Amino acid sequence: FSLPGGTEPGDQSAATEDFLQRFGVGADIAVRTRDLDIGTDVFIEGEGPGLTIIDGTSADRVFHIVSSLRNNQGFFNLTIRRGFVEGRRGGCILREGTDGLFTLGNVVLEHCLAVGNEGGAVYNAGAVIFAGSIVRNATASLGGGLHNIGVAQINDSTFMHNGGQS
Repeated sequence: FSLPGGTEPGDQSAATEDFLQRFGVGADIAVRTRDLDIGTDVFIEGEGPGLTIIDGTSADRVFHIVSSLRNNQGFFNLTIRRGFVEGRRGGCILREGTDGLFTLGNVVLEHCLAVGNEGGAVYNAGAVIFAGSIVRNATASLGGGLHNIGVAQINDSTFMHNGGQS
């Protein structure tokens, strides 16, 4: 999918509507009641981190990736923010499964929270690549920015102002 910039609530562009209809969220890119489940090859391309924003509104995690059968996922040129879970893993992104590859290219992950568990921004159990990305202001009991039990490759990326809670 290619997502247009300026994705504030109410954006009615065809690409945005198609994305949201496939994931059952409504008419804007704001996660209001549940996370977006992904279980197949999915690549999401935005127009830039300041232009394309997927906002969890602190209602739930933003993406739950169940990877199997060597499925690959990639998010590029966008911001994912305000994911929230309590007693569960992955505030903004939970990536389960060990097959396939997950890539975050030029992505900003911010203000993500996993209360009482791991991976404020990202919990990864498979293979993940961060390329030119920023992870900031994320909090969890363990791994504020990233809790990784798989393989992580981090290239030209910044992790800042992330922390653990007790």
